[in-house]
Amino acid sequence: MFRSIAAIALAIRFAQPDVAEADANRYAAALQVEAERRDFDPLTGVAIIQHESRFRARAISPDK
Repeated sequence: MFRSIAAIALAIRFAQPDVAEADANRYAAALQVEAERRDFDPLTGVAIIQHESRFRARAISPDK
């Protein structure tokens, strides 16, 4: 499913307001590419990333 980068970035910033705009746009572009390639809704990716790491690039699972 195609979503605009602006819409994906907005969803990222809505889910995690402390993500910088430049980072949100970069994440959104990457999500859009992977969503098209793997045929999923990029907003699903936003939800998964929010749940798993809250968009913290250096987050590490306790289980590693």
